[in-house]
This record gives sequence, structure tokens and C-alpha cells, in this order.
Amino acid sequence: MFNQGIEVNIVPGGAPAIVHAAKGDNGRDVTCRLLEGDHAAAVDNTMSASVEGVKPSGATFTASATIHPSNMEPYISFAVTSAMTAEAGKAACRIKITKGNDIVSTGKFILDVEDIN
Repeated sequence: MFNQGIEVNIVPGGAPAIVHAAKGDNGRDVTCRLLEGDHAAAVDNTMSASVEGVKPSGATFTASATIHPSNMEPYISFAVTSAMTAEAGKAACRIKITKGNDIVSTGKFILDVEDIN
């Protein structure tokens, strides 16, 4: 329904991007421009991706993500689910990219869930 774009880097470090949401949200899509250092990361259709996060309580979540390969602007997208936004606060998240037995994770981004009550 609504889309927010962020940049995530395969090279960890730097200031994390922030995805803003309200407690209980679902229907928010996130498009992640995928970087490797200062240039676009190379991804292809043989890879898969997921989003992993740790909520302030220590509870974890995992959600599927979709890789959109491109020679110019590869990106990964995922939908924010109500399970991700069930708890207010800042969840530390990453995108895990898998190809066969190889696993590479991005630097973290923050899912900032606001409690409007």
C-alpha cells in the first residue's frame, strides 16, 4: 500500500537506515537499494533473501524478501508485517542474502515502531 525506500550496504558499518512504522502496521512495503561499499551490489536470480530482526524485548522475527536484480540499480523489497510491528520500540534488522551454502548479511537498519497510545 505505502512504500518507503532505504539504502542498505553489504559492508557493515556506518549509520543505519531507519524504517518508520506504527504499532500494528502491515501493508507498508520497503524497497532497499543494495550497495557494496560505494557502488551497487551484484545480485542475481540464483540468490534468495530474508529480513531478520530483534525487537527491544529480544524477540526475533524473520520475513521473506524479494531480490530484484539489475545491472544499474539492484534492490531488495519486503513487506512490513504485523508480527514485525507488534512491539513498540527500535528493532535491529538486517537482510540475509543466500546463494547455495553462502550467506551474506547487510549492515543493520532500524525498524522504529511507534506506539501511538
